[in-house]
Amino acid sequence: MQILLYIIRTSIYRNISVFFKNPSAYSSLSSNRQISILRELTKRYESVFRTTLAEALRYYEVQDPRGEYVLVIEGRSRAELEEKRQKSFLKMSVKDHVGLYEGQGMDRKAAMKQAAKDRGISKREIYQALLSEEEG
Repeated sequence: MQILLYIIRTSIYRNISVFFKNPSAYSSLSSNRQISILRELTKRYESVFRTTLAEALRYYEVQDPRGEYVLVIEGRSRAELEEKRQKSFLKMSVKDHVGLYEGQGMDRKAAMKQAAKDRGISKREIYQALLSEEEG
């Protein structure tokens, strides 16, 4: 069974992704995300079922889905996106992080300030880390 899936991302990313996949392919998504299942859109027997992703997967393991479906799945929260972004920066060295911004045309001071903001630390800590990396 193929399902048309629209994943609506948070307002930070105002795009819509369209996929044709089996519902079990989405089991990796957070099971507590809200989902709306719309059946037979623009037809006489149109219906909407609002639930969580985990409940929907359990429901359709027992019920045989019939017809055409559109799924609208809640995107990540702004906090989740920011946490993921911050973790990605922590994986790189301070020197590489500052270099990333310098490569985008920022001067050294602005790059250090942005790297400090990304990591949630002070500019002084960035400066000290750069000094220790250059010495070591």
